[in-house]
Amino acid sequence: MENGYARPVEGIHVLVDMQNMVVIEFEDRKLVPLPPADPLRNYTAGETRGGVDRSDVKPLQIIQTEGPSFRINGNFIAWQKWNFRIGFTPREGLVIYSVAYIDGSRGRRPVAHRLSFVEMVVPYGDPNDPHYRKNAFDAGED
Repeated sequence: MENGYARPVEGIHVLVDMQNMVVIEFEDRKLVPLPPADPLRNYTAGETRGGVDRSDVKPLQIIQTEGPSFRINGNFIAWQKWNFRIGFTPREGLVIYSVAYIDGSRGRRPVAHRLSFVEMVVPYGDPNDPHYRKNAFDAGED
């Protein structure tokens, strides 16, 4: 239940051949002690802000009285003059397929066959080792 970023294990890098399930390289660069447990750095209910959850937040209601401006039928989405299909993969996450624009008398105009963010890197901005090679929401990091 602990936040994985609250008490990171630093200085260990492992290069694994996932095809053959073999460790190719293991580096233990330095001994960095774990930071002490701190409930303010964890985000589990009841552990934040010293164990007191907020009670002053009012419910959020989003209402479209005439219904939504889009249609969803399975993985097909139509919105205004656009339509496309969505899917998900373990490595890429959201994948958008068959993007098209309905252009009046010209009819359906294909715009893109497949769109995804493969191995998108979101750098943390810390140039120090090992943080320069960290990225967020990337299955390839594992």
